[in-house]
Amino acid sequence: MAENLVYQLRRGNKLTACITIKLRYSDFQTYTLQKMIPYSASDHLIIPIALELFRKLYTRRVLVRLV
Repeated sequence: MAENLVYQLRRGNKLTACITIKLRYSDFQTYTLQKMIPYSASDHLIIPIALELFRKLYTRRVLVRLV
């Protein structure tokens, strides 16, 4: 998902300065984390941060409803 998003940013000549991950479990509990970064549209910067935020949020062994 992050790779596709970065591709769309580059294709639209846009940059991002904030990466946000939202995770909703099957019991409808929702968690969100975000991190500010320097303006960028590069894979090697955005994807590792998105993975880091996801790993921080994915701590329960409950089915995931939304990412």
